[in-house]
Amino acid sequence: MPQKKLNLTDECFKKNYESQPDKTALIIARSIDDYENYTYAMLYENILKIASALEDYNLPKETPFVIRSIKNIDFVLLFFAAIKAGLNPISTLSGLTVKEVNFIINNSGAKLFYQSDKIAVQENEITKDVEIITESQLQKMKTHPIKTKFNEQYAYVDTPGI
Repeated sequence: MPQKKLNLTDECFKKNYESQPDKTALIIARSIDDYENYTYAMLYENILKIASALEDYNLPKETPFVIRSIKNIDFVLLFFAAIKAGLNPISTLSGLTVKEVNFIINNSGAKLFYQSDKIAVQENEITKDVEIITESQLQKMKTHPIKTKFNEQYAYVDTPGI
């Protein structure tokens, strides 16, 4: 049976980015009157910029990357950018204790750790030598030049009959 390479980021965004970039891809609502619309173009272009910046860390393919974030647009962008850059994103709950955060970082083999400022653990409380990405660094990543080739992480799926 043939296998097809599948990159989750491209599967979710690239085709629509190319065919209908101005179409709404995501709505993040805080209430019925307080919400933001994001188009495929906005999402995919920012994902590519962040993925390009993540690749500058020169980490091996499938390196674990712990993401501790409130669920907002930055979480979405970072999660899919990590996949595009060939990393293995590990999403954690924002209410974890310092001990629980350290357990996940230490036992996953993570080399990168992102945390939202609103739920940040102090750097000196992290027990492993891990590169910490802050919100301000993430904002800078959104201006990074887009690479043309990525060290993508693919899932292989069986595609019988194709």
